[in-house]
Amino acid sequence: RNIYRVVSCVVVLGSIIWGFVVLGSPRTQRLYRYDDQKVNDLMNINNEVINHYSMNGVLPNTLADITVQYYISLNDAQTQKPYEYEKLTATTYNLCAPFN
Repeated sequence: RNIYRVVSCVVVLGSIIWGFVVLGSPRTQRLYRYDDQKVNDLMNINNEVINHYSMNGVLPNTLADITVQYYISLNDAQTQKPYEYEKLTATTYNLCAPFN
């Protein structure tokens, strides 16, 4: 009986360690989710900038100039800081966020 207990404990402990090695820690998974959210937010903001350009013929000067039909987040969920938007020329811009 003791051998079965030891073997089962080793198998369970090995499975847990293997899971952390393959998937990463819960902290790492949380950082991946934050990065996925940032990508989704930046894609939504990009679509709204393109819509603004197609409707008005000019890029917005700031993200606050975008009129949004539905709610999109202009702030990073992890840091609560606004995403960076920089108008470079009349038709080009940078949209930035820090990733993990």
